[in-house]
Amino acid sequence: MKNLYVHIGFPRTATKTLQFNLFKRHKDINYIGRFPNRYLSHNNIIFKIFEFSDQQFKKNFKELSDEFKNLPLSSSKPNVLSDEFFLLNHILHQNIHIKDSIHRLNELCKSNYINLKIIYSVRNQLDAISSLIPLTFLSSLRTNCDKIILTLNETSPDKYTTHFLNGYNYNFLHETLLKIVGTDNLNVIFYEKLIDFKEEYSDDISKILNISSPETLNLLNKPRIHKRFDQIMTKSNLSSKSQLVYFQLKKLRLHKIFKKDFVYKSIIFFKKKILYNNFDKKEISLNRENLKKFMINLTKNRKLVKNYFLESNKEFFKINNTHKSIKKFYL
Repeated sequence: MKNLYVHIGFPRTATKTLQFNLFKRHKDINYIGRFPNRYLSHNNIIFKIFEFSDQQFKKNFKELSDEFKNLPLSSSKPNVLSDEFFLLNHILHQNIHIKDSIHRLNELCKSNYINLKIIYSVRNQLDAISSLIPLTFLSSLRTNCDKIILTLNETSPDKYTTHFLNGYNYNFLHETLLKIVGTDNLNVIFYEKLIDFKEEYSDDISKILNISSPETLNLLNKPRIHKRFDQIMTKSNLSSKSQLVYFQLKKLRLHKIFKKDFVYKSIIFFKKKILYNNFDKKEISLNRENLKKFMINLTKNRKLVKNYFLESNKEFFKINNTHKSIKKFYL
């Protein structure tokens, strides 16, 4: 029976770094997606898992199973699929619960005699949420700092914000996934290890996938992808026209210019970011100020965030033990 390792995020836990630098470059890995720099970036069958209603999924299961069977899986290498939208759709967009998307994926694997193994990355909740907010501010994030603080205080919780925050209950997630794939098929990696203990982080991933650890470490020593500030600077509601263009030019390298899709991507950029946007300097300035206040207020309430997740984090570490230098970020 073939194994399929599916890395599901969390977002802002170096997911892009794993996708760009490790999964698709390691000689021991057969990587089958996601490819954020391509169109379409999602594997088609994964997109359908997210988008289909329960009725559509059941009705089209045979066709979906046949499509799943055609995935280019290897018998000699670990097959890896990485897609943070399993958790983004659960936490941020709230289109489909993680329990349902992983259950659907598992059913498709079973129908093709494939063993599903789930890997997910965690980061202490304050940093994970703080890192996601600027990238989703005024777009897919449908809450604000006041609502988050009220929900953390359990004063006046709203449904969206409660679900958003509870999406970061790692213990609940772990127990949910355990029921679907079982203990032997579920693995956790800690973002903080990548920052402070990169060799240990590399060893953890390499043991999970049974791949060469020295090569893993070498690939992870490359610059991290999609730093938060870089992504903020690509948002037209937070940057002026000149800032957007300057940032794009600063990123240019010869190997990008000579890529086949360079002209296409350049046209898309100017259409989406420049031509069809009304750059109101006062509005952009106000947006940036509001984002700054949002982040300052959230940071001021760091104890509130930590206390909200404290008990579930204690339970989480009973199951997923690690050393004190990592636990201190969560407890």
